[in-house]
Amino acid sequence: MFQTLNKVRDSFSPVTANHISLQCFCLSLTLATLCASGCQKPNVYQPPPPPKVTVAKPVQQTVDVFLEENGQTEAVGRSEVRARVQGFLEKIKFEPGKDVQAGDVLYVIEKEEYVAVRNGANAELAAANAGLQSATASIKVKKADLIAAEVKVEASESEFRRQDQLYKEKVVSKSVWEESKAIRDGALASRLQAKAAIDAAVANKETAAANVTRAKASLQKAELNLSYTDVKALISGRIANTQVKLGNLVESGTHLTTIIQRDPIWANFNIDERHLLLLVNEKNETGEKSSEYDYKNLKAFLQRAGDDGFPFEGHLDYIDQEGVDQGTGTLKLRAVFKNSANQLFPGLFVRVRVPIGKLENALLVPEKAIGRDQSGAYLLVLDNEEKVARKNVTLGTKYGELIVIEQGIEADDRVVIDGIQRARPGSKVDAESITLTFNAKPNRDETEQQQSPDSPPQKPEQ
Repeated sequence: MFQTLNKVRDSFSPVTANHISLQCFCLSLTLATLCASGCQKPNVYQPPPPPKVTVAKPVQQTVDVFLEENGQTEAVGRSEVRARVQGFLEKIKFEPGKDVQAGDVLYVIEKEEYVAVRNGANAELAAANAGLQSATASIKVKKADLIAAEVKVEASESEFRRQDQLYKEKVVSKSVWEESKAIRDGALASRLQAKAAIDAAVANKETAAANVTRAKASLQKAELNLSYTDVKALISGRIANTQVKLGNLVESGTHLTTIIQRDPIWANFNIDERHLLLLVNEKNETGEKSSEYDYKNLKAFLQRAGDDGFPFEGHLDYIDQEGVDQGTGTLKLRAVFKNSANQLFPGLFVRVRVPIGKLENALLVPEKAIGRDQSGAYLLVLDNEEKVARKNVTLGTKYGELIVIEQGIEADDRVVIDGIQRARPGSKVDAESITLTFNAKPNRDETEQQQSPDSPPQKPEQ
């Protein structure tokens, strides 16, 4: 039994020794780790350095004030070419999309029927003229008959007075007296008949003259209808495609094509009440207040989508005489522009700019400093504690890279120019100051009050 126990003890001795060595190693490692951690400082949160930004004071400068609004171009002339007589279309004498001049023949309608009517009217006029000449000659004859009747009346009257005296003296018989009286009465009746014939001849002449007038009117109408077989352009401009093809029957009033006069061209736009008052108070070069007629002396500039600046120059042409629209609070204006190169098309959405005065001591900042959100445009400025603050602003005209700030900041404000993405209202920043310079030429970029051609119109300012 003792031998068995010794064998079991001998078999467990290496395992026990190895287990004790492992425990000692783990204890040593734990003590080393505690000693090492005790020699280092504890972890403490270190805040990041303030973000670096660039700030500058606004540029203070007297600048031009522009009225700038969205508008739409309109052709100054638009003529629908329509047939004025019935007939088959024989010729088309223009190329669609080309320029035509007033009076150019565009279409030819068959003429044979209208030539025949014109010839018949000519014949009727000739017959009427012949009738008039005959009636005129008849009047002359009747007047000659009247003169002869007057002579007979005078002679018969003298003879009757002589026979009457002789009858009273009983020199002649009663039958002689009665014969003399009958001759005198016949002469009087002939004279009355001659006068009646003259009246009838005059009436016939008037009828003949009326026939001539009617025949002339018929001829004029026939010639007019014949002339309408040549369908001509009523205005100069660019012609559209034909609506009726060759060989088709056209009626009076059939729409054939359209001519658009695009030189010059109008641009219609609206302004709100605030800009209207600025326009009314503007003074012309002589220093006198502009009257309504003088508005045409105000220049206007036009910009298409994609244009660099406002390359088209014109002037105001019309101001709506009905006044401000009560529903929208805006007034309709119209400017006119030359378009000899056909670079403007009717119906284009454009920007129209009208210089209406100067703004003294305007404040300008770079446009890249402008932030925008649902509340509108804003700037970030630094206060006395070097903390960032937000100021909502109203934007005006752009001048180069600068933009006018109409409301919202002061001349001494330090505006964050670069680094606005890193600056947060209420936080401190590491600011570097710079000085801004002014570019006197306004450019095409839009301001907060401007809209794209596809955007809805703005409500008028209250």
